[in-house]
Amino acid sequence: MIRSMRFPAAAVSAGALCLSALLPLPARAAPPAFSLEAKGLRDNGNLSRANAGNGKDGAGAMCGGDNVSPELTLGNPPAGTRSFAVTVYDPDGGRGLGFVHWVLYDIPASTKSLPRGIGTKGPAGAVSGVNGTRGSGYYGPCPPMGDKPHHYIFQAYALDIEPGTLKAGLTRDALIEEMRGHVLGSASVMLRYGRPAKGR
Repeated sequence: MIRSMRFPAAAVSAGALCLSALLPLPARAAPPAFSLEAKGLRDNGNLSRANAGNGKDGAGAMCGGDNVSPELTLGNPPAGTRSFAVTVYDPDGGRGLGFVHWVLYDIPASTKSLPRGIGTKGPAGAVSGVNGTRGSGYYGPCPPMGDKPHHYIFQAYALDIEPGTLKAGLTRDALIEEMRGHVLGSASVMLRYGRPAKGR
């Protein structure tokens, strides 16, 4: 004969509390990650001719572009962000040594996007650093004709550095050194661009 057993309500409650203490707490949702998007372009997509440089390549041929920087959107900056920096780098350029197409910093933390074509002057309050031509501002892609499409890494950094702290005229390498220990988040988008060989 099986007898039913009854436990005092207090004991049941205490047991439930002990069991709940052993169960894992529900995970808190992580805040959305800092993001960088190029309007109308997917990661690993192709830049347009308008985004290409309007100068001459190493062989003296015109790059054939309009030197218009694409529109960039900065999303979900980390708490404590005081400014942003943006660089555009081609690791395939410079005969494999890399080539810098844009250095921009002291971008106010209130900035949500960099409008299309703003690369020639930068948003109000921002500072344009030195690109691979030893000039300032955005210098569009101009890979050698016939090369496989080069990769252009658009990188954004959320910084705890107040605008106006960094000196003017920084190269990409110098900016990276200044940012060490101050990067709260980074995001990137990689885009491609190539120029067909003559006659194709």
